[in-house]
Amino acid sequence: MVDPLYWIGVARYLVSILNSFAYLVRFRCAYSSASKSMEGSLGFCSYQLFIVLRYKCRCNFPLYGKDFPGGVATGRWSNGKVPTDFIAEVLGVKDTVPASGDPGLKDQDLLTGVGFASGGSGLDPHTAAVQGGSIPSIEAQLDTFKQYVVRLKGVVGEDRANQIISNSLALVSSGNNDIMFALPSQSSQLFNLFTYTDQMAVWASQFTKDLYDPQIWSVESRFL
Repeated sequence: MVDPLYWIGVARYLVSILNSFAYLVRFRCAYSSASKSMEGSLGFCSYQLFIVLRYKCRCNFPLYGKDFPGGVATGRWSNGKVPTDFIAEVLGVKDTVPASGDPGLKDQDLLTGVGFASGGSGLDPHTAAVQGGSIPSIEAQLDTFKQYVVRLKGVVGEDRANQIISNSLALVSSGNNDIMFALPSQSSQLFNLFTYTDQMAVWASQFTKDLYDPQIWSVESRFL
């Protein structure tokens, strides 16, 4: 039987997500020439619409996208735009942020930012696996981001690419899938809600270090 404290923690976390959404929609900051996102796609455009969908987490059917321009599902876990779209629009960068896996992605799109998120993924390596199928892990998303950097340099050259990256805003959403899917499957002797969230902080710290790996970034970048 699941510890009642687990469900209390889930409820508190869902409230924090709603509060975060409200903040993101109101978010204002200095001009940024590009926006990039990764991890779970509650707030981001996922590229999993454009890969072979052999798992439960999918958003390629109505009513997803019914209020999005064109009225079709786009990989966003929403009926319309998601926070990254709103932020890019507020900054005057673009109306929507496309997914990196979109086969229709143009080179010009790379200059102003794309999304790398995947619904069902998480900081915990177990999160994607516990749901079955081929959900890209956050490590796989980071590899996709590395490929983006290489492609960007091939399009505009290293100096221009470094300039774009140094003025970019990277957004990372994490935690909700871990708590909802991975934690209940873990042994109670290994984790409870509180020890698990401590471990999530460790995973998040390691991911941040990996994201700042000099092999990816040749210049300093700003993150939210």
